[in-house]
This record gives sequence, structure tokens and C-alpha cells, in this order.
Amino acid sequence: MASPSQIHEIKYLLAGLRVLSRQDAPSMREEVEEAIRVMIEKFVKEKNLTFGLPQRDYKYKHVPSLVLRDLSVFKMLDVKKDTVRLTQSGVYASELLRNGNVQEVYDILATCHLDYFSEFRDFINIISKKEKRQIKVANPTASGLLEFTGPKGRPFPLDFVIKSLKEEVNQLESSDYFKESLQVILSELRNKLTQYDNLVLSIEERNKAYRIIENDLERFCVLFYFGPFIKTRPRYDVVRNRLSDLGLINVILRSKPWITEETVYSLAIPAANYKSQSFPSNDVKVLGNAFRIYMHWPKYETRKYQFADTLKNAISNADIGIGFADIPTVREMVCEKMLLPSPLFDSFLRKCLKEDYLTIDFAMAPEKVTATRLPMLIAPGKAYNLIRIRKEK
Repeated sequence: MASPSQIHEIKYLLAGLRVLSRQDAPSMREEVEEAIRVMIEKFVKEKNLTFGLPQRDYKYKHVPSLVLRDLSVFKMLDVKKDTVRLTQSGVYASELLRNGNVQEVYDILATCHLDYFSEFRDFINIISKKEKRQIKVANPTASGLLEFTGPKGRPFPLDFVIKSLKEEVNQLESSDYFKESLQVILSELRNKLTQYDNLVLSIEERNKAYRIIENDLERFCVLFYFGPFIKTRPRYDVVRNRLSDLGLINVILRSKPWITEETVYSLAIPAANYKSQSFPSNDVKVLGNAFRIYMHWPKYETRKYQFADTLKNAISNADIGIGFADIPTVREMVCEKMLLPSPLFDSFLRKCLKEDYLTIDFAMAPEKVTATRLPMLIAPGKAYNLIRIRKEK
């Protein structure tokens, strides 16, 4: 059984289909890979410029071959030694893209991921069986633990971090989900926490200790929830990011004083576990072949008033001053309340603006922009990360 490449964004696969759609005959692989690299590099530069993210001098040298590899696994591409050519299913997907039917291509790719990569099936299966179809995963890397500062900008002392992490570890061990196979990893983590406890360390030594703790805690948390199907943090990140892009899960990041906690919840239920009352019948989309899922995909026309009311409540509850709220936070709150796939939030909000049902102001606070807290693209070249409702029509 094949495993996915290290590509995180579905848009990279779309770039491959777009490039190959220009060719009617087998194309030289080297030329195709270069065209994909140029398209991806352009996409990333435009994205960073629009959202105010720092530009990276990265050439994406190995990404095109990974794109071709995944499309080949999906049987959308026939790859020879020196040439590549779209198969019939690849031609169909590329024609959909050319005609602007992007969501249909996302649905096809979602089906391919579920059919050909077992990690994606396992991920959905595991989460869908949890209470509220969600899990919480400790994410030290996303928390910026090394740079985190306490009151008056002072770094949290290592003993405070260790104490907090010990409490987290104890809580995990007492959970019903604890697996005996994790005892060795947990013992190693405890030993290292004890080793650094109450030591007087230099800044360099402290940072090294943080990194060791981060790596071990990440490995423990991934195996805790997904072992033996997903064994490493990088593999978890690939599966999580692609499923989020495809609208099958949502991810919420919540900061604690010592760590960032990810809440991952599923918007898809395997057919074997689906009950008619799980989702409203008119909000369901069925995807997959060998592994079929029922996916929650509400329609704006039937949910627009609920969306507007939920949006108003979220903006009010997330107010950071003079009526403005952080759009990424509002997006998380609205999506969680409505079980709305995150990619649909922006689409719903744009439609709400066109109908002029609410009078909405936007603003941009560049200092709040990060790779995981992106602004919303309202129109080409216009991105904002703050929102408020001025008045009702």
C-alpha cells in the first residue's frame, strides 16, 4: 500500500493537473517538472505577498517529482522514464479545473486519498469513533515554546514548563485511550523531565532541553492517538493538513501557557458508522469508492440566516476592541458551531457580503499574521484578518 508524499497542500496537486492539461501528447518529464515548479513558486510568492508573509528563497526543487508521484498513485498520470501523460481520469479532472469546477476536483482528490492511502482512512476512522468526533493533540512546535514569554516579557522558567508538562503527561496516562505500548515512551519522557527539573541551566542548555522535550512529547502524542497507523509527527502533519484542505476535518489551535493544543474534529463519518441523524440529510455529500464516507457539506442557501447569526455571535464573543474580532478566531468559532468545513467559511462570508445582508467592516493587522493564522482573501489582492459588523440592514 502506497503512502502519501510529504506535500502538505492540495493546491500543489492542482498545479500538476493544470500544467499537464496543456499537453495533448506525452510530455518530457523534465519540462513538466520545471513548469510545475515555476507555477508553485509563483503561487507561493503571490500568497505571501497578499497575506504579508515573509518571502522565502526556496526553489521547490523536489516538489514537482512528488506531485507527479502522487498523481501517478491516483492513476491520473502515466509516468514513463522520461515522459508523463494524463490518463483518462486525469484528463477528466484537468478539464473540470479548466472549466472552473474546482470543488469537483477537490472531491475527486478526497476520494483518491481515501482509496489509495490507508493513513487517511485510519485518521477518519479513529476520530469518528471519539466523543464528539474529536481529539486533542498537544502541539509544542506550533506553540513557539522556545520564544514564549510570561509577564513583562520574561521567559517562563524551565521548571514551570516541566511541571506543566508533567501534569499533561499524567492526564494522558489516566485517559481511557492510553495504550500499554506507550509505556516505554512515557517512561523516557518522564526521565528526561526529571533530569531537567530544578537544574540551573544556561539559555543554550535550556533551549536544548526544550527541544528534547518537544520532540519526545510530539512523538508520544502522535502514537497515543494514531499508533500504529501514523507513527511520526511529520506524517501526522501531512495527513492532517491535506484532510483539512479537502474539508474532511477542521483544526482549532488553542494556546495554553506552556503549549498549544490542537483540537481536530471530523466532518466525515465512514459509511459503516453513519446514522441518518448524524447530519441533516440535505447537508450530506457522499465520497469514496472502496471506503465511503458521509461528509457534512452545508449549502449556503439553506444556512445563510444561521450563518449570519452565528457570525454575529462569534464576532461579539471574540471582540478584541472597538468591535473588531480576529478572522481566524471567528472562522474557528463559526465552523465549530455549525460543523462547517473551514474552506466553506470564506465562501459563505463572500456570499453574505454580496447579498448585503450585513454591513461588515474589515481591517488588517499585519503583526497578527502567521502561517497558521492567515487572513481572508475578500477580493483579488485584498486580504484582511479583522472583522466587525457595523449595523444591520
